[in-house]
Amino acid sequence: MKKLFYILSIILLHSCNSKPDYKEIIINKTIKVISSKYQNESENYTFKWDPPMNPKNELVPFDLKNNMLIFTPNVEGKYHIYLSITDISDEIVAQEEFYYFALPDTNNNSIIELNVNEVPAKKKVNSKTKIDKKVKKSKKSEKDPDKTNYKKNNLKYAIQVSAWPTMQEARISQIELTNEGIDAYIEKFYRKKIDQVWYRVRVGNFSEKNRALSIKTQIETLTGNKTWLTITEK
Repeated sequence: MKKLFYILSIILLHSCNSKPDYKEIIINKTIKVISSKYQNESENYTFKWDPPMNPKNELVPFDLKNNMLIFTPNVEGKYHIYLSITDISDEIVAQEEFYYFALPDTNNNSIIELNVNEVPAKKKVNSKTKIDKKVKKSKKSEKDPDKTNYKKNNLKYAIQVSAWPTMQEARISQIELTNEGIDAYIEKFYRKKIDQVWYRVRVGNFSEKNRALSIKTQIETLTGNKTWLTITEK
């Protein structure tokens, strides 16, 4: 009877909260899902997770570590994760639901929009209008250094930790970094020489090279493995 009352209360609670609060996350960024109430008592309970599904109703690869579920959203849209917590008698003591909305990484898009906005529109010049040659010359001399500085200021850097021929191997590497507190992501690329898709494990999208080099040194110290600094955006 007590269990039935608990289930009915859960159903009533869900009906009252018809609009769940979705937390915004980024595509290809690993997410750790942890119980909000029982995270410090994992030894006394069993955590039963429903596999996460993406908006296309496809199973998303995930890993379990103690009372934590780790997954990486792969498409844009809503994700719903359900957790049931039971005690030693296999009685349900709590149920939790987690709502996420995955968004694309807008870092590169913002750079592209900035480029478009900063390039002035071409003006139509009447063939009968006389233009002072000295003015044209001065404008040209001012344009070149600005263009050079713009390119230099918009370099983006990433740290490549490893590259793998399969997504499974890349996921293992990504999770190892995540467990060390490093926010790593996976990026697909095509190797033309061997006609095969590979998977890079990378960290960051840095605008300052010195900052990227500092993080690179920290990762190498922590993992004991050599990494590479690469330019991702010009």
